[in-house]
Amino acid sequence: MLREAAAESEPLVVIAVSIEGVRSLDDKGQWELRDWLMQQLGHEMGCKLQSDDLVGRFSDGLFVVVVRRIDIALGQVIAEKILEAVSRNLDEQPGINGAIKLRCGLADVDVRGLAEAQSLEPVLVRALGALRRARSEDRTILTDSVRHPQHTEPALEAGA
Repeated sequence: MLREAAAESEPLVVIAVSIEGVRSLDDKGQWELRDWLMQQLGHEMGCKLQSDDLVGRFSDGLFVVVVRRIDIALGQVIAEKILEAVSRNLDEQPGINGAIKLRCGLADVDVRGLAEAQSLEPVLVRALGALRRARSEDRTILTDSVRHPQHTEPALEAGA
């Protein structure tokens, strides 16, 4: 995917999505609710992403998405739409009541450097770092952009 993006001079964004609180559902024996939550996230990703985007599940509550042909600003819009849709579904689900928190960290790749890049690891590390910073700053979405190094996004407001 990285080589194809480089060959086409296309931008590439990595989105790390965290579902905080999944373990508490497991600990309470609410496995059906946990499975429902994963289905909701999977469904919303399927609706908002393109068929050639890559989605990987790193753990129960951590997903990574690699998206071509978008910049960091559009990546943020897509992440917001996914989180908003899943959050709406969470609000309607009894038994969750604030137990789950969704967050995203995003990072982009400088198209000029793609030809030399052999791995997505550096951008993945940056996306996961943005996710960690979002959590420590109690923000919903935070970006780490190589084109806009000082660029971070405000947290989503509830009901926005």
